[in-house]
Amino acid sequence: MIKRHAYMIVAHDQEELLQILIRALDSIENDIFVHIDKDSSINMDKIKGITTQSKLYIIPRQKVSWGGYSLVKVEMALLKEATQRCPYSYYHLLSGVDLPLKGIEEVNEFYNSNYGKQFINIRSPKEFKKYYNQRVAYKMPFKERWGKEINFFKVADKLLVQLQKILGLKNKNLEEKDFCFGSQWWDITDDLARYILKNSNQIEQTYKYSSCADEIFVQSLILNTKYWEELYIPEFNNQMAGNMRWITIPEGKSSPLTIDDTLIGEAKSSGMLWARKFDYDKFPNVVNDLIRSNKKVQFNGEE
Repeated sequence: MIKRHAYMIVAHDQEELLQILIRALDSIENDIFVHIDKDSSINMDKIKGITTQSKLYIIPRQKVSWGGYSLVKVEMALLKEATQRCPYSYYHLLSGVDLPLKGIEEVNEFYNSNYGKQFINIRSPKEFKKYYNQRVAYKMPFKERWGKEINFFKVADKLLVQLQKILGLKNKNLEEKDFCFGSQWWDITDDLARYILKNSNQIEQTYKYSSCADEIFVQSLILNTKYWEELYIPEFNNQMAGNMRWITIPEGKSSPLTIDDTLIGEAKSSGMLWARKFDYDKFPNVVNDLIRSNKKVQFNGEE
């Protein structure tokens, strides 16, 4: 019996790269679910119909703000759409600027051979204790309005946070000891996907006015549950191998390095299955060479 995979993509820009990613995922084993940011200039008509084996579903567009709860809403919408189609073996969350580092058959075989494991990057509550106050302890009702920007709404949120501190108001839905986070990109089983959806009301109550909840809600939800024991690497600070993604974020920065000619070799030799982020406009040769290499290995069995 063929194990089925749901690949769920959160896309914002890079239309050509999104098409390349979708084609790289195209397989009889896979269905592909795509969300395109409401403010994106990506032409959906150019996305539709480009698969030959996978079914491709484009879910209704929502406006997404960096670090806002809207990202969680999109992830939940993708999970809901996918779980309604069929019980997939795995649900894979990708961004539109990710690419596989191996052919899709090899990628799927890795998950199939490790069936039942949850591929989630998770960092310890102790190490990241300082982020609790910054992200979830106090409500930031205007977070969707400022994202990464410094504007009136960010100032307003900062003032409101100070007021909540003075009044002793704190998020009662998530205690500091239960707070942990990690990469928002993961690969999870049908059981965990449905557990997340089952807890959607709790997730909204806890994170609706938080910051960067997309990096928190899954990790914190599975803490002290059976899903912790199912982690591919069931320990805190499980690094890249936790979710099998080559992602390098410089110290003090919020975005990963763009993979260029100087980094692609390190990514390919890392043993990871995925890498981000790519930029087809700046480094098309890096993307094209990787895709050609994956196809060569996939069909010839050698580089």
